[in-house]
Amino acid sequence: MMADETCANCGDKIGKLQTAYIFNDKIVCHKCNLILQAESSVSEIKSNSPPPLHVAHSSDLREINKSTQFLKNVVIAIIILLVVIGIVRGITAALNAARQAAVNASHQ
Repeated sequence: MMADETCANCGDKIGKLQTAYIFNDKIVCHKCNLILQAESSVSEIKSNSPPPLHVAHSSDLREINKSTQFLKNVVIAIIILLVVIGIVRGITAALNAARQAAVNASHQ
């Protein structure tokens, strides 16, 4: 280490027994090296972070709710239709069985 070195960041003298650090090709003191390394790490983390999430506005949420409600109504209508079809098939089967029983009874 050379005598009378000065920190390129804060301008303080670096003592003869202190360690001088190199940051971006500049001589800096221990305190400034810690600060600069931390700031560099934070900016690196920020640059590697994913973009912020899209925050939905109330108008977006209203549209989503309308779409969801429409889909719920469609599902309910399909269920009701299937139940009605099942009831009609059951009634038809019962009527056919009754007719067949009547035909069998008339042949005896």
